[in-house]
Amino acid sequence: MAELSLSSVDQRLDGVAEIDVFAAKPRDERRVSVAVVTNDLPEPGRFYGMAVKSGGGGYPGANLTFNSPVDFSKHDVLAVWFKTESPITYFEIVLNGADGVLADHGLFAAAVPPASRLQTGIWYRVYIPYKVNRCEIRPAGKQMDFSQIKGLTFYTFDESLSLKQPVYNYSFGGMTLLSMDEAKAKFPLTLRRPPLNTAARIVKDDDCLIWTADAGEKIWKDTPLPKRAPRASAASATAAGHEYASLLHVVKPSRNLTSVTAEAGDLMCGKNRIVSTNITVRYVDSIPGLFLDSPDPLPLLNGKSLSVRAGENLQIWTTVYVPAQTPAGTYSGRITLKDSQGLSKSLPLKVQVYGFSLPAQTHLQSAFTVMQLYAGPGGSNGPKCLEERSERYWGRRIEAFSKDYVTLLNNIIRDHGEHRITPEIHEHRMPSESYNIWKYTSWYSFLGEEGRLALHRRYGFDPVFVLGVNIANAYAAAEPLTPEKRAALLNHWKSAGEKLKAAGVAELAAIKIDDEPGAERLKYSVMAAQDAKAAIPYIQNFFNFGGRDLPEALCGYVDTWCPAWGPFDFEGKQAKERKAAGDRFWTYGVEYKSSDAYEPLELRVPYWLYWKYGITGVHYSVHLHKTFLYYPNDTYPHSDGLEQIPSIRWEMIRHGVQDHECLWMLNDLIQKNGKKGDRYRGLLEVQKSLAVNAAEFTHDPRVLLLQRDRVARAIETLQSTAADKRNAKLETGE
Repeated sequence: MAELSLSSVDQRLDGVAEIDVFAAKPRDERRVSVAVVTNDLPEPGRFYGMAVKSGGGGYPGANLTFNSPVDFSKHDVLAVWFKTESPITYFEIVLNGADGVLADHGLFAAAVPPASRLQTGIWYRVYIPYKVNRCEIRPAGKQMDFSQIKGLTFYTFDESLSLKQPVYNYSFGGMTLLSMDEAKAKFPLTLRRPPLNTAARIVKDDDCLIWTADAGEKIWKDTPLPKRAPRASAASATAAGHEYASLLHVVKPSRNLTSVTAEAGDLMCGKNRIVSTNITVRYVDSIPGLFLDSPDPLPLLNGKSLSVRAGENLQIWTTVYVPAQTPAGTYSGRITLKDSQGLSKSLPLKVQVYGFSLPAQTHLQSAFTVMQLYAGPGGSNGPKCLEERSERYWGRRIEAFSKDYVTLLNNIIRDHGEHRITPEIHEHRMPSESYNIWKYTSWYSFLGEEGRLALHRRYGFDPVFVLGVNIANAYAAAEPLTPEKRAALLNHWKSAGEKLKAAGVAELAAIKIDDEPGAERLKYSVMAAQDAKAAIPYIQNFFNFGGRDLPEALCGYVDTWCPAWGPFDFEGKQAKERKAAGDRFWTYGVEYKSSDAYEPLELRVPYWLYWKYGITGVHYSVHLHKTFLYYPNDTYPHSDGLEQIPSIRWEMIRHGVQDHECLWMLNDLIQKNGKKGDRYRGLLEVQKSLAVNAAEFTHDPRVLLLQRDRVARAIETLQSTAADKRNAKLETGE
């Protein structure tokens, strides 16, 4: 059926809307004004402007109501023009069915993949495949009837609007219903990708064009080399000892390539070398999408029967580990790229190694949940669920706690260690299954206490002992919660803590109170925090919450606050008060971006802000089988044997943690060098050109890389000064 313009449908828009589409009563205190837009339109049709005054809560937005229901069933895709004058995080559209069913879609998320980031003042045409991917709120027994859509709601998610701007302005309209084929044909015409900042040409001949860019830039199969790109002799990166560097080559062949292979040689700097066993060569693969294949997985290149079409970009992602105490200098080498038809190309690379090494201990705590990659809903019965998924994911059935199972889990542990991230390798048990509505099965029972300590010594994992996760569950499940039941719970925490204390590992332990509880649930969180504080005050406890304000009822009982990244003001009054009281702050990365709605720097820059805000740890958790930091999963069920496949996002997190560790090193050296160190104190401040907050940060890797280089050079200088002092003391006999 031909496309249908909704501009021709009789409609009305709420002049002032204070709405919450998911609640029975409006509770938003922000005023929303709506007006017809007449200027700067991308095409003819009805357009509206919405001005939202910041502050308050709820979902401020506008209701667009059709005078009579419209039949959406004969089409597949809703196209919407959308523009913002303010930096935002969320902007949603809801289909309102006449049967009471609501289907929620993200305009922001849909706009981001082709754009890599949302720019202000620019019209984006967003395509919503409403029949394929939707989040529905259904009254009992009802289904969405697409033949009876009574209206649309446009709203901003309540945490997206800070108080830093008095008014946030959006425009939307020009809505059209399309078939899937019509949408796919028009989608490429609306692509808006930001210019590449670091692209450079290496060589071009009859076989192919070879160029490079920093790994912090997002490149698709059809991304062209900018016409004014400078020349470069090699793909390059910088790194300290005990650090990983990422280098990117882009190969655009003039003919089809088949059975592509790559072999890395040693990197040489005079007589010094980084041997090839420290070099891993991967390629950038894509997640298939309705409108766009999104680059993200990084499978190993060798061992694959990889084919590349003429004119499409083949991205070679090389990871170089620089061993600790590697002498400073520029290390050069090459990767030899071949195919079955005689292609043989040299991909040059070089790594500038600094004159220092990162410590084995990572000074940013972390707890990254990994079980959801294999677990069922709620994380229950994970190892058994892995058995069911393993043939699809790994090409073999992996029995729980078998030899292959242990190999797979140890590979996950090693990979986290190499990323300086602590996986949740805990084994915790509730005093009674009746007190635990989530029947957790330990994934890592094969490790034992000494095994966990060995991982701490090898990788610096912290925390490695977790007494319980969301222990408020036990209090809620124990209802009616008699004094005897609560005493049993308190004694359980006390007994578990005393065992760790006696073993001398209490400082490596933690207990998680709860995860974003609602108002009714909060009473259990308070009881759990009170008992943890009373029974095991020497064990770190942390509490996750998702709003702008931390719950006052928990103050004095929680020692580590873990707000979701974005909404909470880490420089605000509450944060200052709790820090003054001795509390610590982590942050909670509930979603570290899906495989398409991100640009690489979005995952690296936050670690600079963590330093700025004094955040001492990061917790990551996700419950869907679509948004993971590595593969395989439901979106990409290909495996590398029993190895997990990293994502670009996962590698950017590694670089962010390494950046954070450099800032810690510099701060430590400044403290030890007195006046000589003071001259470098300004480097510990995160410049506004790099990042202002979670929503406002640089999109140019050169800005970050320059600041990282300045920090590294300062570390070199201060370490040299410290070494001179030590030598002088030895010479004088002091």
